[in-house]
Amino acid sequence: MDASFGAALRSVRVAHGLSLAKLARRIPYSASFVGHVETGLRQPTPEFARCVDEALQASGLFVELARIGAADTVYRRTLIRALGTLSGVGVVAPAAVAESVRRSLDTAAGLQPDCDWDGIVADYGRGFMTEPLRRLAQRAVGDLMVVSTAPEAHGRHGVRIAMVYGSSVASLGDSAAARRWYGTAVALADHTGDADLRAWSRARLAYRIFYEGGTDDEVLKATELAIARAKPSPALVEAHAARAHVHAHRADKKATKQALGRAYAALDAAGGQDDVSIFSMPSWRLAIAASWAHTALGEIEQAEAAQAEARHLPEAAKRWHAQVKMHRAWGKVQRDSIDTGAEEALHLLTAEPSTVIRGLAQRVHAAVPERERARPAVRELAHAITRR
Repeated sequence: MDASFGAALRSVRVAHGLSLAKLARRIPYSASFVGHVETGLRQPTPEFARCVDEALQASGLFVELARIGAADTVYRRTLIRALGTLSGVGVVAPAAVAESVRRSLDTAAGLQPDCDWDGIVADYGRGFMTEPLRRLAQRAVGDLMVVSTAPEAHGRHGVRIAMVYGSSVASLGDSAAARRWYGTAVALADHTGDADLRAWSRARLAYRIFYEGGTDDEVLKATELAIARAKPSPALVEAHAARAHVHAHRADKKATKQALGRAYAALDAAGGQDDVSIFSMPSWRLAIAASWAHTALGEIEQAEAAQAEARHLPEAAKRWHAQVKMHRAWGKVQRDSIDTGAEEALHLLTAEPSTVIRGLAQRVHAAVPERERARPAVRELAHAITRR
């Protein structure tokens, strides 16, 4: 007797935080019957599948899995992966996630022709800049499932979508999951053999993990391929910018200046880029990187000049506006406008509680001299950082 339905049911039930008894109270079946289905001792009836589907907000996935039975088809395997996705994201809008996997199910069932993957990937690059990240991550799940059914055909597209997904979940607070997805993106890029993708995935990795708890050595190592290739590209710009972050963190002004100079030279050589895509490294993103580096070094005038350059960033890129404002708050604290800087950082953290903004708020707080940390504004900022 096939137990795949039962295994998927248990996974999603546990993700919802429901015991057998709690799920049974939501449907007209006993806890023992549910348990027998989960262990494969009982076969799910169509009515049972409909009831658990509604109770767990699976948008028809359990109903469809019960309908096709134990037939070993690509469609069945994709359904099981979809239900596994629901268990992986827990109770964060499972119905929305289920809807996002419809494209993968339809493709597996032969209901849709293959998609314009280049266009889909380009939309993710822009979406990371402009869309709510939770919604973007949910949408990415479905497309990653399609990629998983045909990695040889769509692997190169999966590299960028996986990196966007990892970046999204990191910004939403799950850095551990993000690191796994970054690793998948890099491995998939290696599998494609595409030198540009391999360099880009590592440069993007370097930039992200700097803000997400990576060590200086990890960041530097991830930049090596793009820099060794020396091909003018967004990857080369981002790799040098990531190195500038590390050197500024180490208070090495000379190395920081060199890295920023190389980044700007690479930007000029790379030519025009899409201003609103995470797959590009346009001038406004490099200006924000320079702002961070100069602020970390205490070079506030240079930081302000970079911030002025970053004023040209697209209005839609709201998260990057918050970064620039947080750099200013950090600089104000260094210039002894402690209360103002702390208050501004608190406001920004409250409005945009992403991983990057939280990390910047920590740097604002760390810039306050120990003797000044009893100030109410500083204490409130410290409390906000801790509770998030």
